[in-house]
Amino acid sequence: MEIRWLGQSCFVATSGPHDVYFEPFPALAHPKAKDDGSTVVTFSHAGVLRQHREEWGANAHLLEGPGEYEIAALALRGVPTPMTARDGSRTINTVYVLEAEGISVCHLGTLTGTLSSAALQAIGNVDVLMVPAGGPGILATDAAAAVVRAVEPDVLVPMHYVASAGTEGMGPIPQLLKELGVSAPDPLPRLNVTRSNLPEELKVVLLRSSS
Repeated sequence: MEIRWLGQSCFVATSGPHDVYFEPFPALAHPKAKDDGSTVVTFSHAGVLRQHREEWGANAHLLEGPGEYEIAALALRGVPTPMTARDGSRTINTVYVLEAEGISVCHLGTLTGTLSSAALQAIGNVDVLMVPAGGPGILATDAAAAVVRAVEPDVLVPMHYVASAGTEGMGPIPQLLKELGVSAPDPLPRLNVTRSNLPEELKVVLLRSSS
């Protein structure tokens, strides 16, 4: 499975002929979706600007909330978690888990707090976790670290930061790495993950935006 970061909270995981886009946004210069039903797009909540859904074409599979989904060789499930919207109202954030090629990939969406025991149980075992690095209006950095420790992924891929050489200019990344007790790796253009190359201890992968 290949995973690329398209900026902000958007990743694309490619498994065989399928592309799974997690959390797209309108300003993103994402590649045009294939028109053969092999594109899957996940939206974590109503504020992810669903008015741009038509950009993905009539044959894309759009997942817009909790539930279980099977699309060819892909299995996905959406796990509801509480969320505080910008106006202070309470709503639902959907955490998505993709299972393909024997790999479990979890995107936390717009998580604004720690995960309950029920949510952790529903999420299950996670090989690759995509987590907000922290910042105003996003999951706080110490809370992000607490979520990582609770989920116990093999590979951690932060989002919502600016990638550059080293960690200078990366906003909350240095603090998150310090909280987790890991060193800063050099950013990569993509992550290729298989069952055989999963690390025995937590590995942090910083990706360069490919948008």
